[in-house]
Amino acid sequence: MLLARSRLRIAAHEWQEAVNSADEYVAWERSAVSEGRAPVRLCAEAALLNKFRAQLELAARQIA
Repeated sequence: MLLARSRLRIAAHEWQEAVNSADEYVAWERSAVSEGRAPVRLCAEAALLNKFRAQLELAARQIA
């Protein structure tokens, strides 16, 4: 759900919220793995790519 929220924020051009939700997902996944309740499919890479895209958009806004 957290990863989907990040993607939806990107689609809505809510860049800072996309960064925040990607961070939430990565933190959740890390905690789940360390507690032995990891999801079947790890998606931290996708969350980090979402975060990277959002940060690029935020940087482009500051330049413009």
